Order: sequence, then C-alpha cells, then structure tokens
Amino acid sequence: MKKILITFILVLLLVSFVSASITFETQPHSVYNLGDKINTIIVFSPNPEFNEVVSINLKCGDNKVQVYKEFLSLTEETKKSITIPLLKPLIGTLFGNCELGVYSGDNLEVSSENFKVSNLIKVETVNLKDSFTPGEEFTIQGSAIKENGENVEGVYSAVLDNNSFNGEVKNGDFNFVFL
Repeated sequence: MKKILITFILVLLLVSFVSASITFETQPHSVYNLGDKINTIIVFSPNPEFNEVVSINLKCGDNKVQVYKEFLSLTEETKKSITIPLLKPLIGTLFGNCELGVYSGDNLEVSSENFKVSNLIKVETVNLKDSFTPGEEFTIQGSAIKENGENVEGVYSAVLDNNSFNGEVKNGDFNFVFL
C-alpha cells in the first residue's frame, strides 16, 4: 500500500512538471475587419518539456471557432508566429467583441486582450448634387473605409433603374458615371 501511495505521488509530481507557461508576446490590434489577418506571437516556455496539442479558438460573445491547431514537442522556450485569416469560410458570422483562447489539450491556458471583429465599411460620397435633369451625365465619387481605418480594396456594384454599374475601389476611392 505504501509503495502504491509513493508511486502515485511521484507520478503526480512528474505530471505537474511536464507543462509550459504560455503567453502572448504581441496582443491583437483593437479592431479587425472581415478579410484582415490577425498576426500574433505566442511564447511557450516548457518546464522542463512540453508535448501537447495546442489549439487557438476565436471567441466572440457566446460563439467560438477553432482557428489554429498544432502538436508541439518542446524542450526550450519557443516563440510561434501565428497568422489567423479572418475569412468567412473560417469564422462564419463571428463578429463583435472577441478574444483568442490558447488551449493545451482541453485546458484554456491564456486568453488575449479583447478586440473587435467587424464587417462594416463606411462609405462617403463627395460633391454629390441634390438633383439632376433627365439625361444629364453625372459622376458619383467617394471613399470606402473599413472600421479599422484602412482603405477598402475591391470591387463595387451599383444598381440604378435596373442598370448595373461595376468598378474597382482602389486605395479606398471609387467613382462611376451615370448616363
């Protein structure tokens, strides 16, 4: 009985020493838009070694999705550069106040600071007249800025009287001519 107790205590001590301290070296920015990438560095400090599946979940409100998973076998401090693309096929409709949770196996080891994931774009027009005469050609110019403050790059589609107008948004600027 005494041998079993001593063996149990030794196993318990060994298990507690095979772990790692996990921290964020770089925290996420305060706001991201759909299509952006979260770039962060996570530091793993094994004590004395670490052999575990590490996963990262993006949690927004009551919903979460796994965005990273890797088996790590470490005997010395290691910095992992992690890139998480905020793409609809990966995160679905997870928007709002979010955080990253780093898991060792099933145990939450550390959470990031809170940040916002947004799908909003602010569109402003410039020099747009209030009225036009029939048949008059006019140009609509404007800018499209993501909630994180970055310029939009992409395409637009506008419909007026069942006519479609398509074009590019470059460096946040767009313009199209109606005839």
